[in-house]
Amino acid sequence: MQRSSLTRPGRGTQREPGWPVIAVTLGSLLLAGGCSSPPIPDGWEALGPRKGGHVGPPIDAGEAGTGRFVGAVLGSFETPAAMTLAEAFDAERRPPGSEGYDRAVDRLIAALFGAGYGDEGAGGDAGFLLEVISEPMAQPSWTPVSAEIAVRGRGARGQDRRIVIGGFSEASDEERTMLPEGVPSYAVSGAPVFALEDVVEGSVFVTDQSVRKVSAEAAERGAAAVVSSFQLPYAEDPTGGERHFDAIFDGRVQPGSKLPAMYVSPRTAENIQQAARAGALLEVRAEVRTAVNELRTVVATIVGAERPGEVVYVVAHVSGSGANDNAAGAGAVVELARTIKRLISAGTIERPRRSIRFVFGQEAEAGGTALDHASDTPVAGIVADMLGASYARTGAICLLERGWDPGAVVPLAPDAHTPWGAGSVAAEDILPNGLAIVLRQAIVDVGESVAASGEIPWVTREHPWEGGSDHDDFLDRGIAAALVWHFVDFSYSTSLDRMDHVDAEELRRTTCAIGTAALAVADMVPGDLRRHLDSLNLEARLRMDAARAEGGASLPAAWTDWFQGARFWLRALAGGEPLPELDPLKPIDES
Repeated sequence: MQRSSLTRPGRGTQREPGWPVIAVTLGSLLLAGGCSSPPIPDGWEALGPRKGGHVGPPIDAGEAGTGRFVGAVLGSFETPAAMTLAEAFDAERRPPGSEGYDRAVDRLIAALFGAGYGDEGAGGDAGFLLEVISEPMAQPSWTPVSAEIAVRGRGARGQDRRIVIGGFSEASDEERTMLPEGVPSYAVSGAPVFALEDVVEGSVFVTDQSVRKVSAEAAERGAAAVVSSFQLPYAEDPTGGERHFDAIFDGRVQPGSKLPAMYVSPRTAENIQQAARAGALLEVRAEVRTAVNELRTVVATIVGAERPGEVVYVVAHVSGSGANDNAAGAGAVVELARTIKRLISAGTIERPRRSIRFVFGQEAEAGGTALDHASDTPVAGIVADMLGASYARTGAICLLERGWDPGAVVPLAPDAHTPWGAGSVAAEDILPNGLAIVLRQAIVDVGESVAASGEIPWVTREHPWEGGSDHDDFLDRGIAAALVWHFVDFSYSTSLDRMDHVDAEELRRTTCAIGTAALAVADMVPGDLRRHLDSLNLEARLRMDAARAEGGASLPAAWTDWFQGARFWLRALAGGEPLPELDPLKPIDES
């Protein structure tokens, strides 16, 4: 199913000012503090379930569904192993197909193969498959090698002086995001200017606008290079400090752009301003390597016991430059795949009725690649993107982003969009399903489990679909999908997104909720159905009351159709039947 209304960028391709943003105040959640989770917000008793602090519709109590798996997954997940993999991935900048990406993929394959995933008879255990899909890249791969920015001028005694004010020479260096992805190698110098109208032949344009926004006009005016200190609108230290002044945006150039370009921190931009007042020149240098390469997507499958041709997908992208986005997510999902395999091999849990497929690759492409190469039936897609952000360091909390439901067209309380902003979806493209019910149960069950063990309560929230990650590809194809992520992270898409911003316990909780939900969908049995339907009915009361209060007849009718379709979806999975053919929702009057 193709939709012209979906025009969302990938979360790794962040929007620039001027794009529509719907803000939400999380003041009660985003309080500076030293604990690993924020305090439970006021009013959570009315909005959330029992304990655990999930702000969203309530769920039904019980040991069925996700409750069957939460203890085993939480108890067996090896957090240090997940963090070790995350650290290895974060040591690389990982543009698709680059040298860093390929080293991360090699490490990932070795970890899965060592756990017993592979071809049967060639090192893999029976029913645990490992496949690597290789496809030619449309553009050469791009690997940043080094960069430097320096000012050159006369000292107080008239001597020539050159001062380096930024740079990197290793993939793990703090300033490694200085080079926007796709920029060519270069070595240029020129007088810095700070307004487009002042750009002349050979000058270096220094701006706080993004490289992609200004490069075409700067090149037309004859600029030798663009140096940008661009920051996202929410890139502000939530603790009241000034860490964001040292953040370097992680961006891209327009495909085919040949203009030298560089990102620097606002603090470095201030230093350039001071040097310019003294008449200094600006020197910028970049070394990159490009190569004709194939892009690899890694697929690890737990083959289902009864309906192996029906598959639940768990997707974590490897590409990127950050730790939370998404080195930690990729490392944790590898450990999740190993955890579930250990549990099955030990007989702690039974092999699920349906297959579970873990997919690793390029952001916004990996899920679609795996779907294109599969001949079986996808049941659901759960996307693991930005899983482990430390609340104390970033201000971000765990969020469940539901797929396309009527709330994605007309949000209703207690839903509220994040600063990422609402996406565009047509009501007639929405196909009902019960995936959000299962994910919500998994998040609450994990929260209750950690609270019962005396750990710090886990505060989570959910919101309607916004778009921008691999779940969009599943939704476009009419497949139930949802995203689990963390936001608002002030260091998102910057050089500050490194391992010191990853909370190991947060990563464990989030990943185990994803794994618990994947197992609950893949192994749904008749005994789970009552809890799922009771949870669905609790949400229905909340949504229908809010829809009626909104006024008009179309919105309550859309939610009625949604819940009816979700019941069919849950009944089919619990009964071991193929998913039902469902009609899309009728148009919703947004006026």
